[in-house]
Amino acid sequence: MPVMHFILVDEPAISTHGLPDGQHVVKTDQFGTKLIAHVENGRVTHYTAKDHAGKARPTTRLQLQPASSSLTVTPELKPVDCWECVGYDELSAGVCQQVDC
Repeated sequence: MPVMHFILVDEPAISTHGLPDGQHVVKTDQFGTKLIAHVENGRVTHYTAKDHAGKARPTTRLQLQPASSSLTVTPELKPVDCWECVGYDELSAGVCQQVDC
């Protein structure tokens, strides 16, 4: 079974609050890949991604929680952090951007 690594991008979380219904490009990365939020009834239902040529890229949602209940939750670390990851075969990795949960 192939191993997939996840790279968590150190950038502010993408906010999708207030987006109207429809599809919205919320991030374009250095490779030209677009992360697209699909909004219905004012809420993101899912994300898709397309590379610079318009070819679909796989996406995966990660939800991370602190490993220890004794860990102090700060404004920078929420009780649950959500990450949307775009798969890159060339890197054998998913590059993940923090998003609203």
